[in-house]
Amino acid sequence: MRTAAKPLGAEAFQTMLSLCDQLRDETLIDLGVRVEDRAEGALWKLDEPEVLRRELQAKQAKQLEDRAIKMLNKLNAKLEALAKAEMAATPPAQVLSLPVHAGKYGPLDAEGKPTTDAAGEPLSKSALKTALALLEKHKKEHEKHLTTLAKTPAYLDELRAEVQTKRAELGALLDEVGTALETALVEQLRAAAAAPID
Repeated sequence: MRTAAKPLGAEAFQTMLSLCDQLRDETLIDLGVRVEDRAEGALWKLDEPEVLRRELQAKQAKQLEDRAIKMLNKLNAKLEALAKAEMAATPPAQVLSLPVHAGKYGPLDAEGKPTTDAAGEPLSKSALKTALALLEKHKKEHEKHLTTLAKTPAYLDELRAEVQTKRAELGALLDEVGTALETALVEQLRAAAAAPID
């Protein structure tokens, strides 16, 4: 069928494949006919319609689960990119005062360098070295961020919009087929679709 339908053009080709799928997944299943695609051609066998229906439902559920997981992974990748970009937007002098470093350092100087720990004790050489390495690494990330903003001033807003789009897509998927997915996956998708952007 593929060979015969290709010369008809893309739209006719898709229509033909859709009709073939409908024949295989509905009509033939109701008649108890199993069609197995093979390199040398299709193999047709008789089977119980109920067995074929269960197999088709399992296959469709797996495809749906794979689609949902793929969408969730894309959302998580966008969230990670957004978090990284927002962190890079923090001026270097403020980075060690962010909540992620809370409880580690005392007051920072004008350049954002700590001299004491949170208890007011002088930092050890290794703790100071670690803090300065974090600060230096962040300075580089901040410079990259500024370069990106110079090229694309709406960079962060675009990332936020992409996250919202991915969340809306997840929400639409849940509305469409939420009951067909495993409960744990549905809960994970709902949480990802509804979580606020920090």
